Amino acid sequence: MTTYVYHGIVAATKITDSQILAVLPKSVPRALLVQAAASGALPGNLGASLGAVVPLLPDPVPLQYTFQDDSTFWVDPTTGLVILFVSIEPPMPTVMMAMDPSTPTFQPAVLRN
Repeated sequence: MTTYVYHGIVAATKITDSQILAVLPKSVPRALLVQAAASGALPGNLGASLGAVVPLLPDPVPLQYTFQDDSTFWVDPTTGLVILFVSIEPPMPTVMMAMDPSTPTFQPAVLRN
């Protein structure tokens, strides 16, 4: 079978769509982040990174969301149907600080597979 191959990359971009943001939490209690950091359940060094900034965060901690993607699509050239779709970005929250040092935020990255 012959297919067209498309590769799309979207760099981490802040989500601003009000319909998407309406179903996501606007904040979380700081105590919940303390538990997450101490639990050992977070991947890699995320727990240590989160634990280092938690004392600087307000309570509740405001959230911002980002989207990023790196996907490849194999498409049937006659019908336009997607034959195969592969996304190599695993979902993982990240800890980032806001630009204003007085308002640090925890910013989970929202990734779609």
